[in-house]
Amino acid sequence: MTYELLPLTERDRDAVVPLLARYPFKEWQKRVQELDSTRLARMLWERLESRRQDPETAAWVAWRTAPREAVGLGVVTPHSTHSRIFGLPMGRIEDLVNYVDPEAVGPLLLDRLLEHARRTGLSHLACRVDGHDWANLQMLEAAGFRCVDCSLKLARRLDGLDRMPAVEGAGVRIRPWAPADLPHIQRIAAESHTRNHFYNDPLLSREKAEALFRH
Repeated sequence: MTYELLPLTERDRDAVVPLLARYPFKEWQKRVQELDSTRLARMLWERLESRRQDPETAAWVAWRTAPREAVGLGVVTPHSTHSRIFGLPMGRIEDLVNYVDPEAVGPLLLDRLLEHARRTGLSHLACRVDGHDWANLQMLEAAGFRCVDCSLKLARRLDGLDRMPAVEGAGVRIRPWAPADLPHIQRIAAESHTRNHFYNDPLLSREKAEALFRH
């Protein structure tokens, strides 16, 4: 089986949407949130199209040569806010779709993403991966990436949700946000995010991670 990588173009829509629709690692989330796979894939394609308009974002599709089929997708983009606060060029692998033939397609995609990141001057790269996507997890570990965070996503339908009980206790009041609250919100944000991937990354300054959440 042979594969090739080509830059993502708008002509790839009819091949990439089915690839996204068959993504196998979010079945429980789709069931709980009653998400239709094809509709979700079309939404993801629209997000890809939006990102593709950014000249600093690079995206490739992995194609099986015969029969011709899209079998993988990789997207990398710089992150200007993180780069400015941490003082080093930082980027993210936004998408790493690699489930059709992961041992063959994955290294092709990752090598291209890393080569592009180095060529454009990025010195720090992050990637978010579904917890069931063992092929990508192990491939990234083999390439030197380290696990710095694990996230849980909670969801429910809002119909039938009872009103939350009122907060009881002296001195508790809920009101709309006002500009004078900003320093307090920044302090709370900095003090409440001390166990996330920025703090757990040994390559990043914890002081600057705190500054990020004060931003």
